[in-house]
Amino acid sequence: MIPTLSTATSVFLIAFIAAPPVVIDGIREPVSGSQLYGNNIIYGAIVPTSAAISLHFYPIWEAAFVDEWSYNGGPTNSPVAAVTAVSLIYPIGSFSDGMPLGISGTFNFP
Repeated sequence: MIPTLSTATSVFLIAFIAAPPVVIDGIREPVSGSQLYGNNIIYGAIVPTSAAISLHFYPIWEAAFVDEWSYNGGPTNSPVAAVTAVSLIYPIGSFSDGMPLGISGTFNFP
């Protein structure tokens, strides 16, 4: 429990101090909440958006430039890619021989 709490605390403090501005859907002006962008301790905030928690898929081929993709939340798609790879690709070989997880492990017909 101690490593989890210390990691969460340190990430929160780093984000509170130095998180970059984010674009909220419908507003073209980036919203900043960290202290490096002019907020103090009372007005500071970590601004959660769908881009920050990866609720949308923004593929790199939809952006004109890599800078646009990075600015609009493209790198937050890495958890989506990781879950897809673990859920769809990894069970093909590993789970069929080991733990009975996924379709290939549950329905393993020798």
